[in-house]
Amino acid sequence: MSNQTDSNLAGLDLDTARRIDMICRRFEADWREGRQSPVNDYLGEIPEEGRLALRNELAALEKELRQVNEDPTSPEATPPSNVAEAPTLALIGETDVLSVWERPKGASSGPLELPTGETPGSLTRCFGDYEIIREIARGGMGVVFFARQISLNRFVALKMIPSDRLATETDLRRFHVEAEAVALLDHAHIVPIYEIGEHEGQQYFSMRLIDGGNVADAIPRYIEDPRAAARLLSTVARAVHFAHQHGILHRDLKPANILLDRSGQPHVSDFGLAKRIEADCKLTQSGVVLGTPSYMAPEQAAGRNKHLTTAADVYGLGAILYELITGRPPFRGDTVIETLQQVVEQEPERPRSHKPGIDRDLESICLKCLEKDPERRYDTADDLAEDLDAYLRGEPVLAEVSSKGRLMRMLLRETRHTEVMALWGRVWMWHALQVFVLFLASNILIWAGTRRAGPYVALWVVGLLCFIVPAWYYRFRDGPALTPIERQLGQVWGMFAASCFLTGAIVVVMGLEVTQLLPLVVLQCGLAAGCMAAILGGSFYVLAAACAALALVLAVEPSFGPAIFGVVFGIGLFVPGWRFSRR
Repeated sequence: MSNQTDSNLAGLDLDTARRIDMICRRFEADWREGRQSPVNDYLGEIPEEGRLALRNELAALEKELRQVNEDPTSPEATPPSNVAEAPTLALIGETDVLSVWERPKGASSGPLELPTGETPGSLTRCFGDYEIIREIARGGMGVVFFARQISLNRFVALKMIPSDRLATETDLRRFHVEAEAVALLDHAHIVPIYEIGEHEGQQYFSMRLIDGGNVADAIPRYIEDPRAAARLLSTVARAVHFAHQHGILHRDLKPANILLDRSGQPHVSDFGLAKRIEADCKLTQSGVVLGTPSYMAPEQAAGRNKHLTTAADVYGLGAILYELITGRPPFRGDTVIETLQQVVEQEPERPRSHKPGIDRDLESICLKCLEKDPERRYDTADDLAEDLDAYLRGEPVLAEVSSKGRLMRMLLRETRHTEVMALWGRVWMWHALQVFVLFLASNILIWAGTRRAGPYVALWVVGLLCFIVPAWYYRFRDGPALTPIERQLGQVWGMFAASCFLTGAIVVVMGLEVTQLLPLVVLQCGLAAGCMAAILGGSFYVLAAACAALALVLAVEPSFGPAIFGVVFGIGLFVPGWRFSRR
């Protein structure tokens, strides 16, 4: 896939992006096997809202494949080795240099010192009050040129939507959102805007030219000097906090968007995905993935954009720090989709596993930023800056946590399948009551001295069948189609019910007492709860552990064990059911 993959897939839900990724893989395989079908032949395989992105992606991929066939040794013929790393703005090489620097009419004749690395004679065209010298960067939100403002005789960065692209209404609105967002921010470490305007129907704005490269190019230097990385990120965090104080979320923080001036000072740039914190922005829709996958927060990767807070930018800062001290982002897959799945589902490896010499306090700061739960990150970007400064001064940091504490949080963290759990909340509350009644009735039979298996088997058959009623009424009657996660859970509980029946049959065949059956049933309940914990959320591990302990109690003293278990298991189902039914 092309190096514009992030830009093409921005604005699509995760399922559509997955389908585009699969179609692109098949398109490339067909090409390499000599089946070179037109791009349009593939467009019918995807809903209409995703066809433009698919067309752009296939066209770029076809271009790359043609280059490979024409000249396999050409640098342009080599596609990116890692799509997930492709930045939103992909840096490109310089354009062809003209032999004479042609000044347009009205240009000042006075001397003007070129930035380091630039040479006269690279002018390509004139654009209003600007003479464009060369292209700096291009991405989904526009193209940036190195230019000279004629009237003020100064070098600037000029950003516009490229003329060869048909801009949509959303493109234009995002372009204006970026300009308006940065115009609100007057900070020494945020790239300022000089002018916003329109020339011959083309929107543009000019910014201060920061000509010292970007942090992505300087990562090798910071890997060798983690303290310098901490100083840099402290400065950046305070600039981001300033934006937050003025109601602006960046949403695309990454090393390539942190520019460096000639003295090495950082400047936050590219607010193309910025969002007003309090605004109800129609440009942002739930289910749409916006940003650069390796650096976006889990809630952002899951498409929950309407609910993003400043914690998303704190996560981005932590991802930058992670790469500065380890040389790699916290998550990096072979495709955009794989990277997004890692961001949502996996925990980052500890920085010290890559670079053992990293200070533990700095590692703790980094990992606190990268917590899956936004509430466990720093409250503000300024708090992050304060902790980094404390680390630099050799003082204790707020983020210092033990490995055991972090492991417990990983096990007990809230599920990423909140929507699924909300569908089953009321079902679990009814099941909790049914479990209590079922085990209390079993205990009553034990108190009555019933030793024959028949009454117990009848009780449990009827009880387990009754579990179907609330599930049908609250979930299946008018609910949406089953999700893959629900099908997995259905298989778990189906096997649990089958094992209970088989255990009862074995007890009858072997002529054992029913009290010998109950510890096994309780243990099976614990195994089912453990499966729920692995699939849904770590809080169910508590219920699984309680079942294991009570199975031992039942083996020693069965007379009161079933009633106690009914209470414990009922509470273990009722509490999460009540919590998620409210959502």
